[in-house]
Amino acid sequence: MVPGINNYLNNVFKTKLKEKNLDNYSVHILTMISIDFFIANFDYLKTNFKVLPSLIHSYYNLKICYNKCARNANDIIHAQSSFEHILSHKFKPFKKSETTLLNEIFEKYK
Repeated sequence: MVPGINNYLNNVFKTKLKEKNLDNYSVHILTMISIDFFIANFDYLKTNFKVLPSLIHSYYNLKICYNKCARNANDIIHAQSSFEHILSHKFKPFKKSETTLLNEIFEKYK
């Protein structure tokens, strides 16, 4: 996925809300997640569907942290990475089974 796509989509979405005078409503941040993530984690998410909002929340918390800690251009680009990239970077390695990985993420951000 293209770095910064979530930021771009959210900016466009917020502009559209303002144009339609809907910007006073509480709307969650848009998050683009690859279909590959859902396919790879289907069994886990099917039985633990409530974990997805926590993962998305963790993703945005990590992005905020990465933005605050950015020391150079690479750090800034990394802070704009996709949902899957940031979670896999934070919770290495992705070579573990998807269920094990998601359990580790969920336990860390309960």
